[in-house]
Amino acid sequence: MLNNSLEYFGVICKHKMRHLKLLFTGIIFLWSFQVFSQADIKPKPVKWTATYSASEVKVGGEVELILKGVLPAHQHMYANDYNCDPTPYVLKFLSKKGFKEIGKPKSIGARTYVDDIFGCEVKDFEDKVEIRQKIKIISEDFDLSLRIDYQSCNDQQCDNFKDQLSFPSIKILPGEITAADTIVQETVDTQSAIVSKTATIDTAEQRRVEGNKTDYEKLNDHSLWALFL
Repeated sequence: MLNNSLEYFGVICKHKMRHLKLLFTGIIFLWSFQVFSQADIKPKPVKWTATYSASEVKVGGEVELILKGVLPAHQHMYANDYNCDPTPYVLKFLSKKGFKEIGKPKSIGARTYVDDIFGCEVKDFEDKVEIRQKIKIISEDFDLSLRIDYQSCNDQQCDNFKDQLSFPSIKILPGEITAADTIVQETVDTQSAIVSKTATIDTAEQRRVEGNKTDYEKLNDHSLWALFL
């Protein structure tokens, strides 16, 4: 009787230890994953402010987008308007309605020099960044959303970043535009409609794929915590 009890107790302990070992392994795995994920997230080197050169503008008028940034010590950011290997910054309009761009963005105060590593002439910013992009207002139905893609380097490495910028509101007053600007506005509206329709189709397709997933696939989509609870 005693031997049977001891044997049963040993089986229970072995079973419990197996579950504890599995749980401990899962916790270590998740902790390691979180640590490496956080290590991979790079802090943004530039602190941005975005404004317009005027608080109000008439339709048909022009206004500048002014982007200013502050760089930490020993950090520089590549400008634009050069032909070399370092990646120049690019302004990407995520929402573009009621305006058109006038020319290319201007890098204010960027220095020009020959980079010893790349062996060519480049432009970059140190300490502070200022970028100006002129736009023309072609409709009172105005919407602007902007992201800047850029490369920033310190003494040890270079990294690429994508920062979405937030602009204050601007008052658009009635005015007149040319026939050419009307064509531009119609083109912009068509492109916006295509982007919106594509996004809707992508969302519908994603829902269809989710609905067709097996129970096993849905289980794999959940957090790994579910495997150890």
